[in-house]
Amino acid sequence: MAVLFKLLKQKWFAHSGPTIPLEDRIVIVTGSTTGRRFEAAVILSAVGASKLILGVCSLDRSHEAKSAIEAHTHQLNQIELWSLDMDLHGSIQQFAAQASKDLGRLDIVILNVAIPHEWEETLQANSLSTTILGLLLWLKLRASKIAENTPVLEMYKLGTGLIS
Repeated sequence: MAVLFKLLKQKWFAHSGPTIPLEDRIVIVTGSTTGRRFEAAVILSAVGASKLILGVCSLDRSHEAKSAIEAHTHQLNQIELWSLDMDLHGSIQQFAAQASKDLGRLDIVILNVAIPHEWEETLQANSLSTTILGLLLWLKLRASKIAENTPVLEMYKLGTGLIS
């Protein structure tokens, strides 16, 4: 009976999002122009991340997503759009190098990707590229650790949720 009540409560009462304030935190979210990934970016913006970097493949859609997030949260000058094509190793390396060079520190990384159309692209984007980018950004996360802040790396596999 308790399990049923818990399920019903989850359906009727929306999750309020993170309870930990994210002021002074720098966050990267990849694949964040649609769906759950977009909603995660909205929540991270709303709770006050000092800088929210969206790793995006399509600049047209990403400008629309940025405008929608800013309209919803009223947080301006917080979101940066960085080019990232998970099908190209050079783009992944350039993204990680930019994070290492341009960011004094890095606190949270949430790696997501959209669904490619062919199985080779799915393997590339969801497995190989996401793992490589995670490892490259992990170095910056590790260097950013301080006593009051433990950096976080989350990787999502489409359809199954959090994998690490």
